[in-house]
Amino acid sequence: MDRNEQASDSGRVDDAMLEQLHEDHERLRLRLLDLMKLMEDEVTDKVAAERRAEEWERQAHALQRELDALRSTKVMRIVQPMRALYGKVRGRG
Repeated sequence: MDRNEQASDSGRVDDAMLEQLHEDHERLRLRLLDLMKLMEDEVTDKVAAERRAEEWERQAHALQRELDALRSTKVMRIVQPMRALYGKVRGRG
């Protein structure tokens, strides 16, 4: 094989390797974009879940304050002993 044939064969090998590298690079680039999108979606979902949990916690605290206020009314303080007695009669106390 003379030098021209060797150079030609070497050029074809280099071109084939370069083409394979480009294909691999593109495949990996697309996979990386897919993974980044998945991570972004997961973060978005987590933030949304945290916001919902915070809202539920605020609602629970508001309901607890409302219940505490109701229990501290004069009517509830007067009725509570009767409710306790009724619970014992009914077998719940």
